[in-house]
Amino acid sequence: MTKSPRQRKLTGATYEISTGCGCVYVTCNDQDGQLFEVFAKLGKSGGCGSAIMEGLGRSISIGLRSGVDPADLVKTLQGIQCHRPPSCVDAVAKAVLEHVYSVEK
Repeated sequence: MTKSPRQRKLTGATYEISTGCGCVYVTCNDQDGQLFEVFAKLGKSGGCGSAIMEGLGRSISIGLRSGVDPADLVKTLQGIQCHRPPSCVDAVAKAVLEHVYSVEK
């Protein structure tokens, strides 16, 4: 698969979702009418949680740029739980689902 190049300016939305670890902010950007990249930031700065959220956003983005269907990403991540439900990973899946659904409306 070929990775799509990023345009200089994209539009999108940021979703605030409460989790057991605090608020997660998920930014979903579109290119050519399709979800193109995702940034996930845990409200608490630093630490493992923040690093995991950054890595998850990068992983989702590379998948999207390579042609992975957002629905497959959501199915893979949705429902993942941790010791403080709801999990940050599940929150990212919910934000992507909400974004894709609202864009297709």
